Amino acid sequence: MNPVVITGMGAISAYGVGVEALLNGVGSKRSAIESSDLLAGHPCDLAAMIPTDFVAAEHLPPKLARKMDRSQAIGAIAAQEAIRSALGAISVDEQCGLFMGSAFGPLESVESSFKLLKSKRNTRYNPVSLLRFQFNGLTAWPAIQHNLRGPNEAVAAFQASGLITVGQAARYIREGQTQQMVAGAADTIREEVHVALTGAGAIHSDPTTPPGLRAFDENARGTILGEGAGAFFLEDEARAAERDAVVHAQVLGMGQAHTGCPPDRTSVDPSALVAAIGACLVEAEMAPENIELIVATGSGIPAEDRVEADAIALALGDQTAGTPILALKGYTGHTMGASGVLEAMIAIHSARKGLLPPTPGLKRPISSLEYLLEKDREHRARLILTLAHGIGGHCAALLLRIP
Repeated sequence: MNPVVITGMGAISAYGVGVEALLNGVGSKRSAIESSDLLAGHPCDLAAMIPTDFVAAEHLPPKLARKMDRSQAIGAIAAQEAIRSALGAISVDEQCGLFMGSAFGPLESVESSFKLLKSKRNTRYNPVSLLRFQFNGLTAWPAIQHNLRGPNEAVAAFQASGLITVGQAARYIREGQTQQMVAGAADTIREEVHVALTGAGAIHSDPTTPPGLRAFDENARGTILGEGAGAFFLEDEARAAERDAVVHAQVLGMGQAHTGCPPDRTSVDPSALVAAIGACLVEAEMAPENIELIVATGSGIPAEDRVEADAIALALGDQTAGTPILALKGYTGHTMGASGVLEAMIAIHSARKGLLPPTPGLKRPISSLEYLLEKDREHRARLILTLAHGIGGHCAALLLRIP
């Protein structure tokens, strides 16, 4: 089996375009969550939106950008940065594959396209625009842009989408089906999604408590959405060594499961996440005591946070004692499908630097796990376990090793 490493990263978030903007934003301890005009008039008008001056055509070939949905465009920008940061001026292999995920896909274009067709003002529709409102446009457009002819899949598993694409891409390389893969996820905020999640009790909308996303806190009242995209460039370790590439991390294993719980309820059973963690450790051939840093989902939805705390304790047992837990959505908002990849990037950078950021707003932890409170903590870690679970029931765990 061929070891798989991450040699490139790309991101776009409420902090701006690029991995550097993301890392600098979190490093400044400034939350990107603020009032949004899109959500004005709702019980919660907070979100972490990509800056309003963002123009996709300034970062992608303009003709291509005009054909894309906004979610597809930010995914393509993240994929482009991941490829360029890994290869520089070297051309990407034609047999490189691409896996991208999303919670909601191109909802903006689906809505606008149907409105146009229903208006009867336009009885003809440009077939090239089909990809604009198809879910697989997430992977088709970057493949077209970079002439990527390898394995190509779009994944829809809500907050677990990004971690699943990375884990699946690593398996394709590990098994020798290809030597290079791009993997990530992208999501944008739509008012309809915010309204639906508010109705489900997932969004913070309690006027009696201070606004904010407080993961694992006794005063948490719900999550706050963010938007963004993240992508990794993965390749065979030997291939990367040939050009002396910078290796950010090695992908050791991934596990996934589902709670079987309907979308209008939060499962109170931690067994699905426990199963995902267990499957991840089996594939990685690692024991719980090897884990040195945990990146939790930490959605700020009280029931979800309690289930995750229970799952971590059950899956890892006494080995969790003293193992730091990162909860990062208070910085970026809940970026849905993209959250796992973006948070893995932050964790990789923080672990290499030896300085872990605190959990925003965390004052009264719901359990005795080793959450990071108020201040940075000096801590170097090599083995990082990243988790995703929650709305929709999808669970995933990804294990990374820092060289």
